[in-house]
Amino acid sequence: MLPVGLQVYTVRHEMAKDFDGTLTQIAKMGYQGVEVGGILPAHAKKLCADLGLKIAGKHALYEELRTELQKHIDHTLGLEVPTLLCAWSMATPEHSWETITETLESVAQEVKRQGLNFAYHHHDHELKQHVGNVTVLDYMAENAPSMAFEMDIAWLHLGGVSPSQYLEKYAERTILVHIKDVRKSAKGYDFAELGQGDVDLTKAIAAARKTATTWLLAEQDESDDPIRSATNNAVWLRSH
Repeated sequence: MLPVGLQVYTVRHEMAKDFDGTLTQIAKMGYQGVEVGGILPAHAKKLCADLGLKIAGKHALYEELRTELQKHIDHTLGLEVPTLLCAWSMATPEHSWETITETLESVAQEVKRQGLNFAYHHHDHELKQHVGNVTVLDYMAENAPSMAFEMDIAWLHLGGVSPSQYLEKYAERTILVHIKDVRKSAKGYDFAELGQGDVDLTKAIAAARKTATTWLLAEQDESDDPIRSATNNAVWLRSH
């Protein structure tokens, strides 16, 4: 069985108000670990250890990795976290997808040189936008060979591709998987608790088990009650 964790972006507002208390709640929900972002408080490593939570990975934004890479490598090493990830990037007139990909390959080589894994967390725009006649995600896979991926089930779905097929396509490059659900709405889509949306999660999880992933990570970007949603998502994952 793959371990199950929570991407704490789900409860980011609660974490900002009460870091220790929210982590304690996450542990009580039954999650085995967390995925974090940014620079954590100095006591975070000990607190997670005391709560029995492993830290599966640490996110940083593209611009942070481009300009403050060593800071994030040092922080990730200090937390004894195996994987540093790029959480988000978007092409601009100054930074084309080709430039971003070249930078990420350089970052991946340096991160790996210092003993960590490096992976990219995509959204739907990397599947809707193209470099030439290939999607950005496929372009990155081809041109940043040192970089692994954190595949996100819901963003694959919203990007118009089959999550299970993409997991199979990049099975050896996928080292973390976000388990997330969405449903159609008047504004396009809403984030949903697991099993309450349109994503074929069962098929995606079956495909995820055949990849190189080390964690299944629940994430719900928006909720009217994030603690409730995180709890319900933990229950759903335990039963599936």
